[in-house]
Amino acid sequence: MQFLKYVLQITLATGLVPESGLACSVLTLSDTDETLTGYTMEWPGFVKTDETNGRHYLGGGVFLLERGLEKKPVFAKDSTFRWTSKYRSIVLSVLGPSYSFNGVNETGLEVYELGPPSLNRDPQSKGPVVSEGDLMALLLDQAKDVDEAIAVAKSISMEQYLFPIQYYVKDLSGNVVILDYKNGLRVHRPQEAGRSVTNFYYDEEREMLSNGTRPVDWRFWYIAENAKKPSDMEAVLTKVATELNTQWQTFSSVKGNEWLYTIRVNSKRIPYAELTKDLTLDLKKIFSEASYPHKVQVFLFSDILKQDPVRFRSLEPGELQKIQQVNLYNIGRYTALFARNEERDMEIWENYLELDKAAGTAPFDNLVGP
Repeated sequence: MQFLKYVLQITLATGLVPESGLACSVLTLSDTDETLTGYTMEWPGFVKTDETNGRHYLGGGVFLLERGLEKKPVFAKDSTFRWTSKYRSIVLSVLGPSYSFNGVNETGLEVYELGPPSLNRDPQSKGPVVSEGDLMALLLDQAKDVDEAIAVAKSISMEQYLFPIQYYVKDLSGNVVILDYKNGLRVHRPQEAGRSVTNFYYDEEREMLSNGTRPVDWRFWYIAENAKKPSDMEAVLTKVATELNTQWQTFSSVKGNEWLYTIRVNSKRIPYAELTKDLTLDLKKIFSEASYPHKVQVFLFSDILKQDPVRFRSLEPGELQKIQQVNLYNIGRYTALFARNEERDMEIWENYLELDKAAGTAPFDNLVGP
């Protein structure tokens, strides 16, 4: 089988982004030559900076995860459920690899998280209880295409702990499914002309659009009207970024035997990312390495300024704790995040916002063992 060429291109972008509400968007556009998926990750503005031994942990970074990692649910402390990662993956996260926001595994499965209007519930499922962050890891660890992703989602019982989440899942063939938990797991298979979703439920927004009514979310309408082919992607996501508090964007392009995965970090949301620089990593080489020097590797967004070229390095003791501490602090100050949650979630937040900085471990970590 001919190998795809995997390249990860990191672009640090500048430009002022106005303050606005929390939001994310994802869409896939295709023509005869290319399938292109674009994602915007919006996040609250940062009010506290942090530096330890010359490293900044504000904004998180990019994490490379090995095959064969034994994992457990992050928040279901009494659960005996365990799984082992079948595939290597690369994820982006403000909170570390145990709670990522978008990522891709070595088979070409891509998963993107977006926040819907209501709490995640799955009252009918009898499977092991996992959180919204655990499912992201399970999908990348266990599934190679959208059908396997659906099977994974059906095998668990969802219980939200931090944020309400819906999942946009795309495989290397260009197939897309959207998974949400509005009173139980729902699976949507959008047609090619409608492969987009924002922070509202796909079926409700799509029905409004079909009836000639402008959807609740202006982004859904704007994407439907203006995104027709891959060459439209740049302008569409630039419009979204200038209206909202975009922290990073990703662009996944499958074109012939080439796959480019571009991450664009907004330097105004991550204050120290002031250097505009293109960095390219060959993911084919990364994913095909016989072994990694460590089970979890990282480059922080702040590492980009100090390394040429950027190299993944082992996640050092205490770093996950620092990443979560500084970023949870900023999340907790942004009350709009709580608007979609119920009262019990505030108790959970209180437990994680006042972190014991003397503790030797991160507040949440899904790896079993040292």
